[in-house]
Amino acid sequence: LAMKFEKKTAAVETIAAWLPVSRQVIEDQAMLQSHIDSRLVYAVNKELEDQILFGDGTDGSLLGINNTPGVKSIGAPGVKETSLDVIRKAIAQVRLSEYAATGIIINPSDWAEIELLKGTDDRYIWGTVTDGGVSRLWRVPVIETTAMEEGRFLVGAFGLGAQLWDRMASTIRISDSHSTYFVKNMIAVLAELRAALTVYRPGAFVKGIFDSTLST
Repeated sequence: LAMKFEKKTAAVETIAAWLPVSRQVIEDQAMLQSHIDSRLVYAVNKELEDQILFGDGTDGSLLGINNTPGVKSIGAPGVKETSLDVIRKAIAQVRLSEYAATGIIINPSDWAEIELLKGTDDRYIWGTVTDGGVSRLWRVPVIETTAMEEGRFLVGAFGLGAQLWDRMASTIRISDSHSTYFVKNMIAVLAELRAALTVYRPGAFVKGIFDSTLST
């Protein structure tokens, strides 16, 4: 079996976040470092995560997996179906495309609904309240993140289907050359990274919905 390749271009985009601080704060290096590590870098990474899933590829944003042409979709649960049913069908779609699903990305609210499901005996089907259960559905690991919109999910073979190119890790720059910051003794602290996303095999992904009012 010969592998076929075709030429494609993935734009490298810059993702940034910044915050204003007083010049006096610079003197308190421990406080500033904590703020940068815990908030600013987190904001940049959170934006990257959002764009990996839902970026539209315009105005300097990545083209996210959910908006990539060729990614399959599955509708909301039908009569007598639950969210577990549509997730299992999505896993099957990935497998029918000759890939094995390696992850399910889901919003924390939807994951909570699944963990709260009860059987006819009024017991939780997932596990005990004290111990919980393994974060898996139908043998596939579950990743809960607020980057996934509530009511939606994504199943895919992430290792084979896509690749994130880290062209520049998060870096920090400081400057007073912004607006009237120089005369006001203010400093702008900027955190940014550069990355590109390549979806090699759109068929390795299936996006779905739990709510029939949403569109796939």
